[in-house]
Amino acid sequence: MKIILFIDYLCSGGAQRQLIELAKLIKTSVTGDVTVATYHAENILKPALDEQEVKFQVINGAENKFARIYRIYRFFLEEKPDIVISYLDSPNMIACICHCLYPKFRLIVSERNTNQSFSVSDRVRFLLFRQAKYVIPNSYSQFEFITKHAPGLSGRLKVITNCVDTERFAPKHDYSIKQPLRILTVARITSQKNIPNYLLALKTIKEHGVSFTAKWYGRYDDEKLYSMCLDLIHEYQLADVFQFCGESTDLLPVYHDADLFCLPSLYEGFPNVVCEAMSTGLPIACSNVCDNANIVEDGANGVLFDPDDADAIAHGLLRCIGLVSEKMGTISIANREKMQTLCSKAQFIKKYQGLFS
Repeated sequence: MKIILFIDYLCSGGAQRQLIELAKLIKTSVTGDVTVATYHAENILKPALDEQEVKFQVINGAENKFARIYRIYRFFLEEKPDIVISYLDSPNMIACICHCLYPKFRLIVSERNTNQSFSVSDRVRFLLFRQAKYVIPNSYSQFEFITKHAPGLSGRLKVITNCVDTERFAPKHDYSIKQPLRILTVARITSQKNIPNYLLALKTIKEHGVSFTAKWYGRYDDEKLYSMCLDLIHEYQLADVFQFCGESTDLLPVYHDADLFCLPSLYEGFPNVVCEAMSTGLPIACSNVCDNANIVEDGANGVLFDPDDADAIAHGLLRCIGLVSEKMGTISIANREKMQTLCSKAQFIKKYQGLFS
């Protein structure tokens, strides 16, 4: 069996890291050949594939957007895969078009976010998804959205939530809280992640006299938003407590260097970083949106808040800080055990194997 996992490029995002984990699991669990293919040359996570000797290829000539579909079609034609698994919107649509031209492989498309509206491009995407044998949302909220807006795809839908390498993302043994308290976020710097409201919330908790530092790890593509956030950091006098730290290819020490994890997004799919943070034992403060309430139980292993209200975010952070102070050890153990059950690699690959035959 020949399987190709197809995505635009391997940056440090959650979708990319999930695809890499799937490639590694297929390599060790499925009889056959697995290749990860991209059409951009920027692939900072490629070493993670090299560690497991997973084949990797940048599709020749496909970085040119005018020749992209043809080059990718030629690649599939030459490779003759039995199965193609695509991740993210643009690769999904390209894979569907290629399947129209060369329908001899089984196509599995993976939805990695949750729609907040139903645009013309969404209609086109879902129409193209009729080429796929299976459509895999990684969240129940996106499953419900597709079922409502594209009922013709209902028979192709299978929810497979994210997996976590709990052996790698293990807690440190020291559950003691440091001062100042260390708040961590791992996310791209985009409007979806709700950074202006988050910064305003940090201003509020600083004014409450809380001793903390807040670090944000992630790449940015929106220069205008990034510049605006820097202005807000200056305006809110947060430069002494808040820092953008850029992109990291090794997040384990980043999680270990934190006391709680915060994700203030306006919407999510099934957030990979929340699961990794929980696997390392961190309490979670996150938005009460999409599938987050399936992961975080408010007041138990973390706190949920309204992301549209900066005061609600601040109140949520203050509540989570109180939880951390009272029962860090208990929360750490419970969060790790939850990830070992909910997001196990064995369960993840078993569900995908069920789609291969």
